[in-house]
Amino acid sequence: MRRAERFHQRTNPRSNHQTPLSMQSQLLFADRELAEQIALDRLPINGGIRIHHAFNHAAIRSTLEQRDIVLLIIPALFEGLDLLLSHARRLHPKLRCILTGDLSSTKHADWVNLLPKPINPKQLEQLLRDCLDPNDQPRKLKGMGGPFAQLLTRSPKILEALEYASAVAATGQPVLITGETGTGKDLLARAIHLASGLSGQMVAVNVAGLDTNHFSDTLFGHQKGAFTGADQARRGQIKLAESGTLFLDEIGDLSPESQVKLLRLVQEGEYLPLGSDQFHQSHARILVATNRDLVVDMEQGRFRKDLYYRLATHKIEMPPLRERLEDLPLLIDHFLNSALAQYGKPAMASEGLVSVFDRYPFPGNIRELKALLYDGAAICRDLKSLISFFEAKLAPRLASKPGDANSIHFGEELPTMHEVRRLLVTEALKRTDDNRNQAASLLGIRRQSLNYYLK
Repeated sequence: MRRAERFHQRTNPRSNHQTPLSMQSQLLFADRELAEQIALDRLPINGGIRIHHAFNHAAIRSTLEQRDIVLLIIPALFEGLDLLLSHARRLHPKLRCILTGDLSSTKHADWVNLLPKPINPKQLEQLLRDCLDPNDQPRKLKGMGGPFAQLLTRSPKILEALEYASAVAATGQPVLITGETGTGKDLLARAIHLASGLSGQMVAVNVAGLDTNHFSDTLFGHQKGAFTGADQARRGQIKLAESGTLFLDEIGDLSPESQVKLLRLVQEGEYLPLGSDQFHQSHARILVATNRDLVVDMEQGRFRKDLYYRLATHKIEMPPLRERLEDLPLLIDHFLNSALAQYGKPAMASEGLVSVFDRYPFPGNIRELKALLYDGAAICRDLKSLISFFEAKLAPRLASKPGDANSIHFGEELPTMHEVRRLLVTEALKRTDDNRNQAASLLGIRRQSLNYYLK
């Protein structure tokens, strides 16, 4: 039996009842040895996938320039690989790659997957599915879709928050969203509203800086003649949000007097427009957000306990960007190429930027990252100049590169050796996409030792 036929028997998707993949794009096979081992026409892909072969620089570059390649399979020891991959990503910013063979000294970006030889058929099949599935994670939250799919993430913390948000979206109860400025609280609120099934619109109000009268007038409206200059009646924002969602941002800055009025709205579902002596009913769902610690404010008397516990029926915390650095490649690629498209510039590979940004603390979180990338995209011509621009711009606040002297910084309290080992193992697994063999090699330890440190 030919090796290709033996390989097909082990990889045929019908043997394990999995549906072949489908995507209207093209795959480039640049590994001659692997191509000779397997039956390419029987790989677990279909629905318009075209497979091309090219095994030298000229043929590979020509195919990349003439075809819409979404996946490149190429030996890790291919001569001039770095330059070739850089060229490929410039042509196809969404390109994925599988490197095969000797991977002991291979450094790779997040869009590159590793496949050691001899080839494990199941591992190859899974890699093909991961790279070619149009519903592949992390760009969409699998199993949820809809409004939550727009939040790009692979962070376990964010995924957990989104799963919870999806579960409570249709309850009609208040939701308190907390997190630092720029973490995407408003985006999450919008997703919850869209997933709620409510027929009305979402109306957002930033309550920071609103005194009692302005708060009442903005939210509840007023009757004609309610005060000097009130020549006509005004509908408040709560009326505009009827049968929909009222989103109150910066709720932690609300004055004590306004908190009392909001409490009645949340508790009784009614409000009093200025100049009126008759309460109006509200049928709007209430979402609130803040970058303050309301528990501390409540304990110190700055925020009402009864209001807090009603607003926090459902509570979701959005972590800062520095705690979800695994999302940097996704966010950088998204914002950079969105900016380039808006400016009428060609798309650009972004992997070189991750090593700059992952050393920056991002006090403004995702909002700051977006602003930085839109700024850089406007004035830089290519990736090299973009990297230089950000290194210079962010230099005062960049942490040391790995390997630099004093690049490890400790807080006031030293971690234990057990904690240090676990942190190192966790980081190694993150850098190798949870491949324990590669993580152990990266740390210079045996696989068994790594497994022990994970216990």
